[in-house]
Amino acid sequence: ETAATNKPRRRAAYRFGSLVREKRKRGPDVWVYRSSQQIDGKKRRPKEQVGTIEQYPTKNDAWRACECLRMKVNAENPRPTVTMQGLIGLYTEKVLRPCLNVPIGGVQDPSARMGYSGASNYKGQLRNWISPRWKDYPVSDFERPEIWSVAEEWFQSLRRSANNPGGLAPKTVRIIFATMGQLMKYAVKWGYLSQNPFAGKAGQGRRIDPPRGSTLRLHKAAQLTPGQSFQLISPLSLREKTAVTFAAWLEPRGSETFGLKWMDLDLTAGVVSFRR
Repeated sequence: ETAATNKPRRRAAYRFGSLVREKRKRGPDVWVYRSSQQIDGKKRRPKEQVGTIEQYPTKNDAWRACECLRMKVNAENPRPTVTMQGLIGLYTEKVLRPCLNVPIGGVQDPSARMGYSGASNYKGQLRNWISPRWKDYPVSDFERPEIWSVAEEWFQSLRRSANNPGGLAPKTVRIIFATMGQLMKYAVKWGYLSQNPFAGKAGQGRRIDPPRGSTLRLHKAAQLTPGQSFQLISPLSLREKTAVTFAAWLEPRGSETFGLKWMDLDLTAGVVSFRR
C-alpha cells in the first residue's frame, strides 16, 4: 500500500484538441477549436472560435492561430516548442484582457494585475512591434546567447539617432523593452523558460540590456508657471474654475485629471482618490 501511495503520478498526455470548419447562416465559414476539459467534474469539449476562413484561408494557418488555446488547456503540461506568437496570444488572453475589461466611466476590478492604461500600452507594443519581429521564433530561443545579442541589436535599431532619424523616441524603446520583460516573466511562470533574460541589473544576471540612453527625454515636459495657471483659471465660471484649480495645485497626470469625478473629492478630510 505504501509503495502504491509513493508511486509517481503519470505525466498527463498533451492535448492537441481538434480544429473543424463550421458553416454560418450569414458570413464566411469559421474555424472552431475543441479540446476535452474537466468542467464541474464532467468531461466536456467546449468550442472556441478561432476566426473566419478569410482571416485564415488554410487549416495550417488556423492551427497556428489557435496555438495559445492549446497552451491554455495544457497549462499544467507545457511544451518547450511553443512560438512567441502563442505566448503573446496566451499573455493577451490571461493577463491583459481582464485588465482591459472596464466599462466606460466605471472602476477597474481591484484584483486586476495592472492598470488599464498600462495594459493598453503593453497590448499596443505587442501588436505593433514585438509580434511582427518575433512571432515565428520558439520561446526557447531566448535561452540562447546568440538570440540575446540579436535582441539587443534590434532594440538599438529601433532608437532614433543621426543614422536613423525616423526611429522611435528613447522612452518608447524602453517601453517596448519593459513589455518584452513582462512577457518573458510569464513565460518563466508558465514553464516555457527557465529564466527571464530581461530581468535583473546589468551585469548581475540580466542577459539582455536596453540600448544606452533609452531613459532620456527628447523634450522637456511642459509645465505651467503659477502666472500661467492664474491666467487659465480667471475667465472660467465657478464650477470649471474649481476643477481646474484642483488640477493645478495637485499636479496629477493628464489621464488622472480627466478621470476625476466630484465624488472623488473628500473636502472634509482633504483627500482626493484617483480611481480611474
